Amino acid sequence: MKYKFETNFLIFPKDLNPTNHIIFGGKFMAELDIAAASAVRQVLKHSICDTAVTYKMDVTFLGPSYLGDTIHITAEVIELRVKAVGIKVLAYREPKNQKNEDNFNLVATANFVFVTKLGEEYTPHGLVMEE
Repeated sequence: MKYKFETNFLIFPKDLNPTNHIIFGGKFMAELDIAAASAVRQVLKHSICDTAVTYKMDVTFLGPSYLGDTIHITAEVIELRVKAVGIKVLAYREPKNQKNEDNFNLVATANFVFVTKLGEEYTPHGLVMEE
């Protein structure tokens, strides 16, 4: 079972907060949510459930990100409850002019809880974390 999902996105002008020219927080949170949902989707391939919805999230922004930066995101399943999946998300900033590929800055952390569904009903997923 795949527990980790990785993705990235590039910050475009439309993603910026016009007052300070850093990424708009809502855009950043949406990207974190998409990554977390993708990790849940991978896990639910092994379940009777056909979907999950975001129940709650706790995001901490640790630094700004700017136009042209690439944001690298990892989302990992950290907990399986009866009808819920816990996800830990980390976001790293790669500045647009950076030469060293190994020197990314951690700019956000998040914890998500998704509840699992079959059709319109909240449903136990029946999954167990592998060691």
